[in-house]
Amino acid sequence: MSTTEITKRAFVQALLELTEKHDFSQITVSMLTRQVGMHRQSFYYHFHDKYELLAYIYQTISFHYLDSGKVTFTNWQTQVEKMLTSIADHQSFYLNTTASDQNTLLLTFSRVVQGRLQDMLTELDPEHRLSDYDRQFYTEFFGYGCGGVLVDWISNNFTSSPQEIAQKLSKLVADLKQYSPSL
Repeated sequence: MSTTEITKRAFVQALLELTEKHDFSQITVSMLTRQVGMHRQSFYYHFHDKYELLAYIYQTISFHYLDSGKVTFTNWQTQVEKMLTSIADHQSFYLNTTASDQNTLLLTFSRVVQGRLQDMLTELDPEHRLSDYDRQFYTEFFGYGCGGVLVDWISNNFTSSPQEIAQKLSKLVADLKQYSPSL
């Protein structure tokens, strides 16, 4: 493992530990660097600010299940369920960080979903009958909608199971595929 990866993991662990004791809004870069025993420049070499670290953690512990090349129409529900289970496994971290800052979660997740929807629309529309404008609108709408569902699920203290939420999000993708001949 590279030094960069070791340092990033140290900051990830520090933020995970600090959010067990402090609200995310109260955590500073100084607290993070003290927690890992490094200088501020080490933090800023790897992350622009604590929000970039937060987005990195979301991606690292949960959103990676939706990375390009891992998701297809056939395994979308399985991958979404794995991601949601990971979020539920880190429940206190997600509750703490979304209580202080929903925007980072929403933007990070919506970008991931938008990327996967772009891939899926490309697969469904090889002749490019859908305009670039419409394709962009659909991916943004779907991405922010899914992000809103995720934020609500976390904010409402995980009242539904990961399987239930995965089924809802999968139905959207299945409907997209079913109605794709009209593209």
